[in-house]
Amino acid sequence: MPSDHEREDWEELAETDPFWAVLSDPTRKGSGWQLEEFLATGERDLRSTLDRAQELGVPRSFGSAVDIGCGVGRITRPLSERFDSCLGVDVSEVMIRYATRINSDRPNCSFRRLGATELDQLAVRSFDLAWCVLVLQHLPPAGAERAISSLVSLVRLGGVAIFQVPYTTRPLHRLQLARSGYHLLRRTGVSASTILRRTPLTPMRMITLSEQRVRELVRAGGGEVLAADAHDEASDTPGRLYFVSPLS
Repeated sequence: MPSDHEREDWEELAETDPFWAVLSDPTRKGSGWQLEEFLATGERDLRSTLDRAQELGVPRSFGSAVDIGCGVGRITRPLSERFDSCLGVDVSEVMIRYATRINSDRPNCSFRRLGATELDQLAVRSFDLAWCVLVLQHLPPAGAERAISSLVSLVRLGGVAIFQVPYTTRPLHRLQLARSGYHLLRRTGVSASTILRRTPLTPMRMITLSEQRVRELVRAGGGEVLAADAHDEASDTPGRLYFVSPLS
C-alpha cells in the first residue's frame, strides 16, 4: 500500500501540472501541454506498442484492459477504442477526477483510485491486457517488484502485461537529490506550486531494476517474458519494455 507521503506527492503534482506529471517533458513544464496534443501522444504510443504485441501473438482477445498509473487517462482513452471495457487506476484522486471528466464521452471507461502496489485488490486473471508504462520507475524498489508480480496475476491466458522499467539512470537520479530538495522546501513551508513552477525540484523518485531481476519476478509469478525491447535508449533513463504472459 502506498504511504500517505507518496499519495501526497502525487496529489501535489496532479493539482499543479497534471499533464506534465504524466509526460515530464522539460519543455512542457508549467502547463505547457495542450489537451489535444497530449492525448494524441497516447494514441501514438499505444498503437505502436500494440502493433508489437500483435507480432508476439497477444492479446488474443480484446474484452477488458486495465491502465495502471493512468493519470488523466492518456492511454485509457485509446484503449477504449480497442477493448470492450477499460479500467484506469491511479494513486491520485485528483488524477482520477481529471480522467473521469476528460473521458466522460467514453462510456466503456471507468476510473478508480488504486495505487500500483494495491493491485491485489483487483480480481486475478480478469484482464486481456494490463498496461503499466512510465509508472514503476516512480515507486520504491520493493513496491515496483510487488507491482510486477501482481501484473502477471491480473492477465488471462492469451493476454499480455505490458510494462516498462529503467535499468540505469543518472547519478543524480539515483541519489534522489531533486526529491530530497523538494521535501526539504515543503517542510519549510514553501508551496508545492512554487517549487514545481520555479525550481527543477520534483517529488518524483527514479528507481531502476535490472532485466535479470525483472525476469526473476515474472518467472516467480508464473509468467514468461515474450520480449524485452529497448525503451527510451537515448534518454538519461534507458530501460526495457516488457511483454509478459501467464504460463497457466
